[in-house]
Amino acid sequence: MSSRGTATGPEVPVTACRTQGEVKPGEYVAGEKALVAAFRSGSGSDARLVLCFLRTRDGALLKHYDIASTMVVDRVDDQVYVVANNGALCAINLHDGRQQWCQEQVVGSSFSHILSQNGIIYLKVSQTLPGDVVGGDAVFALNAANGQFLWYYDIDRYGGDSLGNFALADGIIYTTTYSDDNERSNPGTSDPKSARRSVCALEANNGKQIWCSRLAETGNVGIAVDGKVYVWTATYEDSWATVPHVALYTLDPLTGALDKRQPLGPLEVRKQQPLFTVSQGVIFFTVGSAQQNDYTEQVLALNANTGNLYWKVTFPVWIWEVWDQSEVLYAGYGAGINVRALRSGDGSQVWQYTTPSQYEPSALQKPVFAQDERSIYVMASFDSYSSILAIDRYTGQPLWQDSSCFNPPVMAVTATPLPNHKPLLPGRCYWGDHASTQPTQLLGFTVL
Repeated sequence: MSSRGTATGPEVPVTACRTQGEVKPGEYVAGEKALVAAFRSGSGSDARLVLCFLRTRDGALLKHYDIASTMVVDRVDDQVYVVANNGALCAINLHDGRQQWCQEQVVGSSFSHILSQNGIIYLKVSQTLPGDVVGGDAVFALNAANGQFLWYYDIDRYGGDSLGNFALADGIIYTTTYSDDNERSNPGTSDPKSARRSVCALEANNGKQIWCSRLAETGNVGIAVDGKVYVWTATYEDSWATVPHVALYTLDPLTGALDKRQPLGPLEVRKQQPLFTVSQGVIFFTVGSAQQNDYTEQVLALNANTGNLYWKVTFPVWIWEVWDQSEVLYAGYGAGINVRALRSGDGSQVWQYTTPSQYEPSALQKPVFAQDERSIYVMASFDSYSSILAIDRYTGQPLWQDSSCFNPPVMAVTATPLPNHKPLLPGRCYWGDHASTQPTQLLGFTVL
């Protein structure tokens, strides 16, 4: 752990971006609710991050700004966290795009989502930089107001661990760790016998380690917190197509003591990070076929206490996200904008929105989503354009769509149910130039 000074760094300039169809100031009423959409445009020294504020009821562009940045990390409250062109982590005011601070001591090749509590932000950073054979990850804590470096905790990763294995509950941070003494001594090699994978708990206010519990397995792992700490592990053979044995751990959140280890048996889990979430005593877990040329995936609903299977539903292609809301489980899948709503209790379908396969191009990255009390918003980036679609969360009916300034042919879309749906709107051209070649993200909502 370490304590360092208040963040400093170069100003992140706010510049102009080319748009068409933006609502002029005064044409919208103060208090409008807006969806915040972010994407990267350009490359090298010309790279910039563009934030657009879209009226949630119809997608109209209310305002926008862009900043010199290589990527967006996350948004918490009224600050957007980005990586400046010099690699520093910077906080940007959500409403006017002005820099609040930059912290040049937080540098890495990739970043986790950001957790927040009592004016402190927490994030995991991969410190393996281009050209490194091995490297380490760490958890960082910063003052959200001024970027002051409060503490860090070395995860000591040698061999790989998911930055997504990171949770905050009741003043405690939970994270997985992975270390391999053999690989540290002999970079580029690994030995399962020398590897150690653990779950650790840290005090959020000072980073002090409360406990670490070593897991019996050293394969892939995932973590979720819902009253207790739930961990899944999967141990693989050499081939990607092998069927690993999966186990579910339940740990005491205060002591790390093992409450239960439940073998789930051999499951067809590909060598990738399955989706894993816990809600109201139910674990939702995605598994994919281990057979070559079989791209189906399943969502499993498991009893969090016993590991027993409640239900499972098969999807024709890969699942990119699952989220639970008001006893409905939503699952986004495939390369286009496809969403299915399932009843959390039994897995039965409420509705499904699909993009027909003949209109479904290959996405450049997995789609992203945001949701409010009325709608689900999905954004996907394709070969020559980006697209945002708003879907009624109760019926699956599309509300509005914008497909960027490249104006591709309007997609023929289907949904169940979709009574007398209207043609979707063409693009309003507020994405800038060549935005489709860069990652995009939705950053939640704000009131203007």
